[in-house]
Amino acid sequence: MGAIKLFTYLPILFMAFTTCGSKKADQLPKTIEIPSSQEATKNPVQLGDKVNLGGSVENFTGLLKLSKISQGKMILLDTVRISDKSDKFSFHISFDEPTLCYLTFAKSGQGLPVILSSTNKLELKISYASIPKAQYKGEEENAKLSKLFELYSFYDNQMTKFNEDVRGLNINALSDSSKQVLQIRYQNIQTNRTNEIAKFIGDEAGSLASYFAVTYLFEDTPLSMLNSVYSKMKIMHPASQYTEQLAGRIENLSPLEVGAVAPEITLKTPSGKELKLSSLRGKMVLIDFWASWCRPCRAENPKVKVVYDKYKSKGFEIYGVSLDNSKSRWLGAIEQDGLSWKHVSDLKGWKSIAAQKYKITSIPNTYLIDREGKIIAKGLRAYQLDKFLEKNL
Repeated sequence: MGAIKLFTYLPILFMAFTTCGSKKADQLPKTIEIPSSQEATKNPVQLGDKVNLGGSVENFTGLLKLSKISQGKMILLDTVRISDKSDKFSFHISFDEPTLCYLTFAKSGQGLPVILSSTNKLELKISYASIPKAQYKGEEENAKLSKLFELYSFYDNQMTKFNEDVRGLNINALSDSSKQVLQIRYQNIQTNRTNEIAKFIGDEAGSLASYFAVTYLFEDTPLSMLNSVYSKMKIMHPASQYTEQLAGRIENLSPLEVGAVAPEITLKTPSGKELKLSSLRGKMVLIDFWASWCRPCRAENPKVKVVYDKYKSKGFEIYGVSLDNSKSRWLGAIEQDGLSWKHVSDLKGWKSIAAQKYKITSIPNTYLIDREGKIIAKGLRAYQLDKFLEKNL
């Protein structure tokens, strides 16, 4: 399916040495995965007598689409055409409660989030560009959403510049140190963006804008952040569909959050014997999801090996979960890369029981658990793991 392209953070070249996804290699990961309104059918809506969304668009001609965001999907509500003769638009939509919607430019798939209800009126002054700019004029909830939109647009611009810089590089000519510099630059943009949005959520927790942020602006939203928004939404929007959705999400994600006991994994070793993750209690364990066919994984293995050799005598172990389908390729990669830690697999690829239990959608991917089996860190690469173990082991 198509998708709204917000925060397309990894260019193809950079992705080739950072991660392998479950999708085709030429598709970029997206933080927001919402099916395109072009592929949705119109949802029957009650037309109101008054305009509750209107405004103007500069530098754009074509279809402007209004869709409702529902459980990660887009339901097309209505369209208007912006022409050379008039840059004005208006929609007559009525909802029983404040509802998150998305205004999409059909040319590019880019768009703007808005909050609509039968009792408020929102006016937008939009300047169309690769990253649209908009002035929101309406009630308080949309003012907060406008603030959030400006915040994530700033970091989208930063990542666009990063993408442009990386796109001109020859991966094969880059040294490991040059790749690490790029990884650190990428991580810094992500970290700063996360911190800024987290601050916004802390200030505005309980608004529908904060719900939008924790639901669509993070690959892996921290449980503490979800709980913060949920606790305040129970007060500010107790009967809202979004409050109910957050409750279900929190219940579903809790087992994989920092502080939770890592879910049990029982898979077979290369020799055919079952090895439980829990059998390694008493050691600090890195659960390492990888595969022989994953180039970034294979590039990361020598660096992880250095860290393993440095700390294995101090109570550190690695539980490598392969997403291979072929046993011979799995064993060949272990031998070629000289990986002397624990290895398991059910040889089911992306359908691996462990991968599904840990919601793995890209590799390499890691969970670090303490001596009691509790998750203490996630997504660490070798250089980050080294620093963490040096400080905590």
